[in-house]
Amino acid sequence: MLVFNRLSVPRGREARATTIDEAALDAIFGQASYGQSVIDIRLLPGKSLARPDLLDVRLDPVANPFSDTQNVGEVGNLFDLFALGAAEPIVNLFWVESIRLFGQFASGIAEGIGTGISFAVTKAPGPLQVEVIAHEIGHLLGLEHEGAPQPPFFRTDFGVDNLMSVSPNGKTTLNATQVATIFDSDLVQVTKFAGFFIEIQPILIPEEIEVAAVPLPASGLLLLFSLFGMTVLGGRRADAHHLR
Repeated sequence: MLVFNRLSVPRGREARATTIDEAALDAIFGQASYGQSVIDIRLLPGKSLARPDLLDVRLDPVANPFSDTQNVGEVGNLFDLFALGAAEPIVNLFWVESIRLFGQFASGIAEGIGTGISFAVTKAPGPLQVEVIAHEIGHLLGLEHEGAPQPPFFRTDFGVDNLMSVSPNGKTTLNATQVATIFDSDLVQVTKFAGFFIEIQPILIPEEIEVAAVPLPASGLLLLFSLFGMTVLGGRRADAHHLR
């Protein structure tokens, strides 16, 4: 367990602890649909980066001057954030204060579907934090959304019983097809004696310069960060495949 200390609480925010429940992540990536080939989620020692310019990340479309419905690209400091992560096969988890995508707030975003190694999340309440983290990891492992709009009615099913639901709903089920896709990812490592595992590098973007990182006895279950006022942001989320 690590505790990150801060100089002060800026802008009147209260200090609070945010945890990553490693055991809960292990349960998601070791559920019955995995059979005997479960995946161990390994949290590496937490890091912090003094980049206050990346506390609030955003991604905006670049409009196509010749089309009212198509964009020609994307711009934003989200790309700068993801560039700071460790190299493959490590998965980078960035803690930020807010994520704004195409003008809408999101609780998480992955770099791509089966093509990236980084994702960012904000503070979510209780068990939803684990669900959001596992959902974004799922995108990096190649999983698409379940319940996304389909013809002929193009309706979104927000209540689908699956980890990859378009919206967090407390469901973390993965089916056999999704598990097969996950094992095709290069981010899933394997050794003869340790079995399958994914290494996650948690990276905190602090508001203030860090005073010290104080090591505590490892619990084997939780990685603890002392954060300042990271809250779930309300509002609609952009309906893109890698957002949540």
